[in-house]
Amino acid sequence: MADMKLSVLVSAVVAVTATLTSCGTGTVGGSSAACAAVVSWHSHLYWGINRRVLPSHLRPLAMADIPACRDTNHSSGEHAIPVRLARIDGIRPAAAVAVLPRGTVFVRHRTDLSAVLRSPWIRAGQSRPGHRGSA
Repeated sequence: MADMKLSVLVSAVVAVTATLTSCGTGTVGGSSAACAAVVSWHSHLYWGINRRVLPSHLRPLAMADIPACRDTNHSSGEHAIPVRLARIDGIRPAAAVAVLPRGTVFVRHRTDLSAVLRSPWIRAGQSRPGHRGSA
């Protein structure tokens, strides 16, 4: 029962994080929006969680894409942006990966977030991952 409650809580945290990273804040004289922090790899989406991994715990893995952003303020046009992924020591890439060179953590949808956050080398990020190119 506790595992089920934790799973529901983790799903809610991921949903809120995804919502917050995909929404900009209003500014005087206009609006500001940002695309969601998302990486696509092997036909799966991984969501940015504003955490970083210590570089010594990253292993180069593969290339992936940040999907094209069609936001009116920060549009990247019609093209995805290629990024280099890294495996995080002790975490399966099917659960979470990091984007190099900054080590920003991206978690696959429906992953147990608590297992990822228990990793001793994952730290709070320095900037909001919702802006394209900040991975």
